[in-house]
Order: sequence, then C-alpha cells, then structure tokens
Amino acid sequence: MMLLLTSATTYAQPQVTQRPEVCPPSTTIVCGVVAGQRQSYWNECLARRDGAIFITPGECAKRRSYE
Repeated sequence: MMLLLTSATTYAQPQVTQRPEVCPPSTTIVCGVVAGQRQSYWNECLARRDGAIFITPGECAKRRSYE
C-alpha cells in the first residue's frame, strides 16, 4: 500500500511598503499624543506621519512636577 501525501503550497503575497508621506517645510507647531505621551511637532503632517492622535494647535503644555 502506498500513501500519497499532497501538500497545499501557498504563496505569500509580497508586502507592499507604503512610502512615508513627504511633509512640506512649514513650521506651524502642533501637539500630538503618541503612545499616551504628548509631543510637540513642527507641523501636523509630521505628527500624523509619526502616528500621533488628538492633534491640537500650539506647543504641548509642559507637565508640572505634581501631575
């Protein structure tokens, strides 16, 4: 008796890497939140490219030592 095993070959789809967005050289400072931490960025484009959320105009307020 001969046992024939067939294997299903699956081919992985090539991963398409998304090119980073090219941001204009504007300096409209914004504050964004990344991984729960506030961070100031030169502009909204750079903040979004870094994955920031809750973007607000202006520099992030400095935390006081008692916060």
